[in-house]
Amino acid sequence: MATRPLVSVIVPAFNAAPTIGASIRSIIAQTYQPIEIVVVDDGSTDGTADVARSFGGAIRCIVQANAGDAAARNTGIAASTGTYVAFLDADDLWLPEKLAAQVAVMERDLSIGATQCGAVHVDAALQPLEVRRCQPGRMTTMDVLRFRDLHALSSSLVVRRACLERIGPIDLSVRGKDEWDLAIRLARHCGLWSVPDALVLFRIHRSSMSRRVAYVVRQIAPGLEILRRLFADPTIPSDVAAREREAYAAFYAMIAGSYLQVGRPLDAMAWGIRAVRNDPLRVSQILTAPARWLVRVRARGGASALLASRTIVPSRSDEEGEP
Repeated sequence: MATRPLVSVIVPAFNAAPTIGASIRSIIAQTYQPIEIVVVDDGSTDGTADVARSFGGAIRCIVQANAGDAAARNTGIAASTGTYVAFLDADDLWLPEKLAAQVAVMERDLSIGATQCGAVHVDAALQPLEVRRCQPGRMTTMDVLRFRDLHALSSSLVVRRACLERIGPIDLSVRGKDEWDLAIRLARHCGLWSVPDALVLFRIHRSSMSRRVAYVVRQIAPGLEILRRLFADPTIPSDVAAREREAYAAFYAMIAGSYLQVGRPLDAMAWGIRAVRNDPLRVSQILTAPARWLVRVRARGGASALLASRTIVPSRSDEEGEP
């Protein structure tokens, strides 16, 4: 039987001692092999590296000064050797068949340079909030610009190393939206495919309102810079160039929705107006945002049913950071 290609799993981690043990276990439990796991401790002060190293030879742990998740991912990519590179945040988990499903798609079609998948959004205690599946198939650049099905990029992407070498490292100059920038470049230059199944447990943390608002604010400047660069590129496909206003409207609508979620309705309205001015078809999306939020809340029962049949949810000892 032919040897399967190696998958390098990069886990950027900052003060993740309470959760990284469960994340690593979910990698080790994958039905796909072979895997190498590279944890990049990004200047933690809580013993994150000790938890990672407690798994012994199954883990390679690199410690660096704090530079952010994007820099940690670049460090991990450079230190790894797999044909494929996968990313998992140190507080998220994978269902056991996650890598097998995505690698199978890429092995069948060499024109696909990267895959992403759906996710189950969970709270800090891994209680399900909602299931977000993807529409299956190839994602266009405009799909990514419209944020279609980008439910857990930082923990769902699997990329051919050859693709990463072609498009270059994760861009540290757009920190805050670097994952979106990477997805745009993958869709444009490598072929990005969506696997519909929800195969990632993606934690939604309840933080203070001020921190949540600051997170929204930090996305604005890098997001606008990504769009400016893209539409200033003379090699951009004509069909994308013709939809510049639509792309900006999608970004403005995303910011409006984020402000709505953190309880800033006036800011949400201001960004919603900007979206509609660029693309009048956004009116219905803006007006129905509260209703869609209610639908997602009511769908939590479906998320609970999905996880009830799985054995991936860790014990309390995992939540307390024990290996």
